[in-house]
Amino acid sequence: MVCYRLKHIPSGLYFCPSRTIQMMINGKKYYPKSNLGKKGKVYTNKPSLRWVEHGFYNHLNFTPEEWYHSGSKLSSYVNTDWRIEEV
Repeated sequence: MVCYRLKHIPSGLYFCPSRTIQMMINGKKYYPKSNLGKKGKVYTNKPSLRWVEHGFYNHLNFTPEEWYHSGSKLSSYVNTDWRIEEV
């Protein structure tokens, strides 16, 4: 059986459902949302990229201090930033 994952090419990480991650900066804990992870979600059917057209949470796009003051931010969607890979 062929399975698929969605890879975010600029970061080298994979798409996963929105979750909260922990970041430590200068001894303070921050909990931004993220849709990127090292393992990512595995799909049994080939996924489309329509789900991300309204943006996705990219914890690498901003500093925890920016996240803390403005809330979670959605990164803009660019179709060429994503690749569907067979696992």
